[in-house]
Amino acid sequence: MKKLIVVVLSVLMLASTVIYAADVAVLDSILANNFYVGLGWPYDEMMDGVIDTFKEAKIQFDVISDDDMANIKKLEQYKVLVLPDNRPMDTAAVEVVLKLVADGKLKVFGTYQSSFRDAANQRVGDGNFQLEEIYDMKYSSWAGAGNIFIGKPDDLKDHPIWKGLPPEIMLITADQMVCEWLGFGKPLGVWLDSSLNPMREEDFNVAVVETNGGIYCNGWFWHPNNTDDDDVRKFAVNIVNYLLGK
Repeated sequence: MKKLIVVVLSVLMLASTVIYAADVAVLDSILANNFYVGLGWPYDEMMDGVIDTFKEAKIQFDVISDDDMANIKKLEQYKVLVLPDNRPMDTAAVEVVLKLVADGKLKVFGTYQSSFRDAANQRVGDGNFQLEEIYDMKYSSWAGAGNIFIGKPDDLKDHPIWKGLPPEIMLITADQMVCEWLGFGKPLGVWLDSSLNPMREEDFNVAVVETNGGIYCNGWFWHPNNTDDDDVRKFAVNIVNYLLGK
C-alpha cells in the first residue's frame, strides 16, 4: 500500500510539472541590452513592458538568454519565441531558430530590428534580417515616426490577432524599419498616418506580416511608450495566443 501511494504521488508530481511547463520563451538579450545602453535607449523599461504584458494575460513563459537561444535542446522545449528588438543576434542562435521553425517545432514573434546584425553588430550577407525567411521583409530605410497607427487591412477578414480590438492601433513611438514586403507571407497590418491614410506605397507599407514561421512587425512595437496602451498589449497577447494555437 505504501508503495502504491508513493507511485501515485510521483505521477501526480510529474503531471503537475507538465501542466505548468511554459510554452513561450521571451528573449532577454545581453547583446541587445548592450546595444540599447550604448545609444541611451530604454532597454530595461522595454523588457519590463514585455514581461508585464504576458504576466497580466497569465501566459506561461520563461525568460531566456542569448546562450539559451543557441541551445537547441533548450529552445525546442517551447512552441513560441518572442524576440523583442534583438538587433544583434548570434549566427549560431539564428541557425537553431531557423532549424526549429523549418521542422515545424517553433513559431517566432519578432519586432523591429530583430536579427538585423550578428553578435558583433556587423552585417551578415546582404545586410538584411538574418531571419528574413520568417519575417518576409527586406530592409529599405529608416523612418522616425510617432502617433501613427497599425491598421487592419481592408481585405483582411476576421483574424484572431484583431479580436476585441479597434481596426486601428496607435503607436506613440513608432520608429520603423521601412521594409519591402517580399510577398510570400500574409499582411495582417499596414501603416497609417495620423489621418488614418496609408503612409507609403503598398509593398513598403506592410506593418505586420504572418508567415509559416511566425509573425513580424517592423515598427518599434515594444517601446515603453507603446506598451502603456491597453490595445497594444492586447494585440501582443492575441499574437502569442494565435501562434500557440498553430
